Formats: sequence, structure tokens, C-alpha cells
Amino acid sequence: WIGQICRRASLSNWIDQEYEANATQGGELGYFYATSFHWALTQFTPASIAVQPYNVWERIYGIIVLLFALATVSTSVSGITSAAVSLRSLTNAKSKQFWLLRRYLCESGVPRELALRVQHYCDHAWNIREGKIQEKQVEALQLLSNTLRAELRAAMYEPLLSLHPLFVLIGKLSPDTLRFICDSGI
Repeated sequence: WIGQICRRASLSNWIDQEYEANATQGGELGYFYATSFHWALTQFTPASIAVQPYNVWERIYGIIVLLFALATVSTSVSGITSAAVSLRSLTNAKSKQFWLLRRYLCESGVPRELALRVQHYCDHAWNIREGKIQEKQVEALQLLSNTLRAELRAAMYEPLLSLHPLFVLIGKLSPDTLRFICDSGI
């Protein structure tokens, strides 16, 4: 569109230059749109194209597009890199612990078959533990008052306990006792 504006203002522009250079194309509108799209793609990649600005307005537009492309690509690369680093740090903790476990088992003279069973079980237990977040892993919950924490635990555990008739009876006779069980007993 910037080329069309420059063309109407009778400024030298890329459309006229392309038309003269590619007279065999017959000045088809589709060719110019394809060239524009090709130019836009080259702004986000290391590719190149012979289309270049021929006046100050086209050059300013090109600079703005390049700055936008730079910001967009930089943001994308930064996000991907951050995700990769986070994932790596999570796997590094597990890798370190299992390296220590293997070293401990080896230094302790544990038979190979038993050591493998221990490692497999620990791997299985680790994966289960990672699957569900435990209360002690959420540091923000430590900020709760005792009464609010007890109410939270009751909301979490009462539905499970109500599956057993004894806890249903306790809940009907003394709801405070059931909340105490949820808070302290589980």
C-alpha cells in the first residue's frame, strides 16, 4: 500500500521499477501482490529479494517493518529459550538425585539386581510425586492463617471422607470434629 501511495504522488517507487524490470509479466496485479508477500517474508528470515525502496517513504516503511520483525523474532526466540532453560533445570534436579542414588548404591556394595529395582521404584515414585502438587510445595499456602488453612483442608478432604459411613456420622454429629480430622489427621 505504501507503494501505491508513492505511485499516486508521482514519486519513484518499487512498483514502477518492478513493472519496468518485469515487463514480460504484463504488470499483473497478482505478480505485485506475490512480490509484496515475498518481500514481507524476507523481513523475518535471512532470505533476500531484489525489491528495494526507491524513495524516503518506502525506506521509512521498510525500517518500521524491519524493527517490527526484529522485535517479533527476538520475543519468540526469548520465549523458547526461557522454556528450554526452565525444562532443563527441572530435569537437572532429578538427574542429580538419581546420580547420587546410583553412586550411593554402588559405594554401598548393593547387588546390581537390587540396585536396579531400587532405581526403578524411585523413578516410579518420583514421577507420581511430580504428577500431583503437594501442599508443602506451595510456599504461598504457608501464609494462610491456621483457621483458613483448616477450612481449606476440610474443603479438600471432607468429600473423600464422606464416602465412609463413619465419617458421614461424625460430620452430622460434630462438623467441627470432622474439620479437625481433615486438618490434623490427614
